[in-house]
Amino acid sequence: MDDKTLEKRLELLNEGYKRIPPRTDTSSIVKAIQDEQKPKKKKQPIHWSYVASFIGVLLIASVLSLQLIGYNKQSANQSDEPKEKTEEAFTSPELEEAIQHVKETFEAERNKAKESLGFSDELFEQTIMDQEAEALLSYIERLPKREYPTADEKVKMALDAKGDIRNYLQTPEEMMKNDQGELSAEEWMTSYLEKQTSITRIYEEKLYEFKGEWINMTSEEGSSLQYFNQDMYDQKSIFSGELQELIGGTIRNDVLFAYNESLNKVIVTMDGPAINAWVEENFPKLNDLYGRYFIVKSTPTVSSGEVIVSWSELGDRLIQYEKILRELPADAVLRNRVQKEYSELFQYFTRGSVDQSLYNQDGVLKSTIQNVFQQFLEQYPGYSTTSTISMYYDNLNATEMKMSGKNLPTAPIIPHSEGDIGKKEVEEIWNPTLSPSLLDTYERFSQTYDDSLLKDLSIFEVVSLHFYASDRHDYETEYELYGEEGLFVDKETFIQEAEMVTTDDSLTDNLTGFSEWKDESGAVSGVRLHFTDGTSTEFRMQQEDGIWKVSFLAIQ
Repeated sequence: MDDKTLEKRLELLNEGYKRIPPRTDTSSIVKAIQDEQKPKKKKQPIHWSYVASFIGVLLIASVLSLQLIGYNKQSANQSDEPKEKTEEAFTSPELEEAIQHVKETFEAERNKAKESLGFSDELFEQTIMDQEAEALLSYIERLPKREYPTADEKVKMALDAKGDIRNYLQTPEEMMKNDQGELSAEEWMTSYLEKQTSITRIYEEKLYEFKGEWINMTSEEGSSLQYFNQDMYDQKSIFSGELQELIGGTIRNDVLFAYNESLNKVIVTMDGPAINAWVEENFPKLNDLYGRYFIVKSTPTVSSGEVIVSWSELGDRLIQYEKILRELPADAVLRNRVQKEYSELFQYFTRGSVDQSLYNQDGVLKSTIQNVFQQFLEQYPGYSTTSTISMYYDNLNATEMKMSGKNLPTAPIIPHSEGDIGKKEVEEIWNPTLSPSLLDTYERFSQTYDDSLLKDLSIFEVVSLHFYASDRHDYETEYELYGEEGLFVDKETFIQEAEMVTTDDSLTDNLTGFSEWKDESGAVSGVRLHFTDGTSTEFRMQQEDGIWKVSFLAIQ
C-alpha cells in the first residue's frame, strides 16, 4: 500500500468516527445513574443508531488495521537488502565456478589443518578456525540467491574469500611456517593467540580422556609442572592411534602439556620460549614486551577455574601483567586481551575460586593468605595493583579480617605509562634495603669513596645509594655522592648542619620509585621521585666523566 492509499483509508476512518452521535456529557451520565437507582417502571428502548454506528467504526478500524499490518510486512520485506530468492536467479557461470573453487579450497585447507592438529572432524568443529571458515563459506554459497551486489562484485567476493579461508584455517604450525602476509605483527599475534587458546582447551579435555595410557609416564616435583610431550612422542608406538595423532599435533603446534596430580588435571599451554624465539627472528622491530608476554602466557597459573600455583606466585604474575600493560601502547591490538587476563587473575588473587576459598569456616581470612597479602604489599610498592589490594586489606582489617561483600575489590584499569596525567610512571621501584649487589657497592664506596665503583651504576641506583646513606645518617658518604658542580659547602660544614637536624622525617618515608626526568632538549637531567599519594617531584642529577652524581640542592 502506498502513502496515498494509506492516507485515503485514514480519511475514511475519520469520517466513520464523525458519524458517531455526540458523546454524552457528565451531567447526563449522573442523571442516568440516578434514574437507574429508581424503581423501574418500564424497559428502556435500545438505541440502535448508536449500536450501528459503533459496529461500523469497528469494522472500518479492523479493515484498516489488517491493511496496515500487511503494509508494514511489505515495507519490511522491501527494506531487507540484499534480497534472497529461493530460485537461483542472480547467478552466472563465472560465479558458480568461483564458488566451486572456494569449496575446494575450504576442503583442502580444512583437511590439512586437521592433520596438523591431529584432530578428528568432531574435534576440529570446536575450533575457532573451523567456525570462522564455515561461516564465510556459507555466506559465499548464498551469493547466487542474493540480488545485490552485482555479478562481477560477487565473483570478486568469492575469489577474495579463498585467501580469507586459508588464513582462517591456518594452524599455529602453518602460521609459523608462512610469512604474515598483510597482517601487522600485532594482528598476527592476536590471531595466533586466539587459535592457541581454542586448541589448548580441546587438547586439555581430550588428553585427559586418555589418562590411562600415559599416567605412568608423568612426574611432578613440587609445584613445577613437568611437560612430557616429547617423551610420549618418542614412545608413541605404545599408544592408541588417536592418542598418537594428538601427541603429534601438540609437538607440531608448539603446545606443551603436563599432569597436575594434586588437582587431577591435564595442564596445557603454549611453548612460550619457542614462540618467543620465532617472534624475535621474524618481528625484530617489535618491543621485547611482546616476547615477555608469550613467556608469561606459557606458564599457566590458572586451569579450569582453579589456581595451580601458590598464591605468592599468583601475586608475582599480577605484577608481570601490570608491567606489560604499562608498556603496551594505548592503541595496541593486544591491550584489551592482556587487560582481561590481568583482571581475571586479580579476581582469583583477591577472591579465590569455587573450591579454593580464601576464608576459613568462620568467615575469617586465612592466616596464610594474610601473610601473602602483607608480603605482596611490602614487595611491590608503587604499583596500581598494590594500591588497590592495600585498600582491600585495610577494609579487611577494619572488619577483623571477616568476609564481607562490601569490601571485594575490582581490578584497576592499567593505563599506558605515558598516558597517566601527563607524568611518566614508575620505572624503578625504591628498595629501602638495596639489592645484595648494590648493598655491596655501597659498603665498598663508603670505605673508599672511589668514584670508579659508580661507573656502571644506573641513575636510579646512584639515587638509591644517596637515600640509603641519608636514612642511615651516613652524612660523609652522602656528601661524597654529590657532584662538584654547584657544591658550595665543604664536607665538614655539611656534616655539622646535617647533625643539627632533629626531625626524624625522611624524603623516603612515602617514596615508591623513580622515573627518568628529561629537560626540554630530551636529555636525561635527573629523576622524578614518585610518592604513595600519587604526587611526584623532580630530583636533579649531573654526570662527571660518565658517572652519575647527585646535584647539590637537588630538589628546588
